[in-house]
Amino acid sequence: MYTTDGAVIVGTSELRSEGGKVFKALEGKRVIVTQKGKPIGVMESFESYEQKEKKLEVLEDIILAILAKERLKKKGKKISAEQMQALIFS
Repeated sequence: MYTTDGAVIVGTSELRSEGGKVFKALEGKRVIVTQKGKPIGVMESFESYEQKEKKLEVLEDIILAILAKERLKKKGKKISAEQMQALIFS
């Protein structure tokens, strides 16, 4: 296990054998899990995860509002939630 700019890098075998140390490293840092020297996953504290999820929800709401406003300008009518989803994911 070694530390770089705010992250801890740990191999899968070390994660299995020294899980306690790895979980302590989660306090304030990301843990990048590697297998055969290649990154395969990232672990972070639940608090950090929740903060990111809240930010993403706000960004999604902003995007939806902008799309809805633009759509209404063009068509002059309301659209359903399903139509909005289709617009976003097309």
